Amino acid sequence: MYRSLQALRGIAAWGVVSTHIVQSYYMSRPPHAVWNLAPKLGLLGIDVFFVISGFVMALTSERYNRKGLLFGANRIIRIVPVYWFYTGLLVVSILVLPRGTYLTSWETQTLVESLLLIPNLNPNGYGFYPTLYVAWTLTFEMFFYLIFAVVLLFGTRRPIQWCAVALTVIAIAFRSRPFLGNATLLLLEFVVGMGIYGYFKASFGERKTILNTMVVLILSIATTWSSMRYGLNLLSRSLIGTTAVFTFVLAEPIFERVGYFNAFLAKLGDVSYSTYLCHVIVIGWFYAIVGTSENVFVDKVFALGIVLSIFAVSWLSYRFIEDGALSRSLKRAARFLPPF
Repeated sequence: MYRSLQALRGIAAWGVVSTHIVQSYYMSRPPHAVWNLAPKLGLLGIDVFFVISGFVMALTSERYNRKGLLFGANRIIRIVPVYWFYTGLLVVSILVLPRGTYLTSWETQTLVESLLLIPNLNPNGYGFYPTLYVAWTLTFEMFFYLIFAVVLLFGTRRPIQWCAVALTVIAIAFRSRPFLGNATLLLLEFVVGMGIYGYFKASFGERKTILNTMVVLILSIATTWSSMRYGLNLLSRSLIGTTAVFTFVLAEPIFERVGYFNAFLAKLGDVSYSTYLCHVIVIGWFYAIVGTSENVFVDKVFALGIVLSIFAVSWLSYRFIEDGALSRSLKRAARFLPPF
């Protein structure tokens, strides 16, 4: 795994955290103008996640060619147990601390559909979101993994290209029918990530530096133009995510250097999945227990407490759940699956 992309993943996760601190803790009424940037950071964080995911899955594709079943099993082991844990924790938290602002609701059917990552209309009335509402992105991720697993099963010589074609056709064909609960065109961001991997894998000889510079320049111009003309629509966000991932991959030599800051960013990336899933619950706990304060200093202390608590829960979750005994046992069991 690229250390630069781990760092970017961590930064993106905390962009999403900042959005939900404003929504769930400050009830969309941030106490300072700086917090006004938070909603934009959260939106961009999702696009960065999807582009990174496309890049990383392309990176691992050679290891799993003709092993689509093993690929799918490992993805499920990586994603589902942690997701189920935090969905359960959210339900318990709402029952025990109902005053918290969790911005969700559930019925028996929607809870079951949420656990299975089937798009469902959340009873809170906000749209198609699972009970743990941030997990709507996991529906897209798992669909991407499904398509990739099927392609890998066939053992084609070019699984990345075939997966990219399949996702592109599906995204365009269903662009007006959001069968995954949100804009189907988001699937193209996985394609972009795979394209970035293909670019960096290709050999361009001495022209590589010039080409890299040209690509960054073109992406920057396109991103600026789209943002100024259309604001933060899907195209602009995808371009920003693409530019960020491309630039961070270019900066990999910098992130390979040993240093406290690089190590810290890498750790943020390591625990980013747990951060993404747990933060809305932790914010809900704080709101239920201490609420907000009119005192500026006390309010900042509370906000700092939220941030530190999210990081602590994320680290513990990564250490004992994501990389815990159960996860390791499931991975060992997956090795006995049929070799296809």
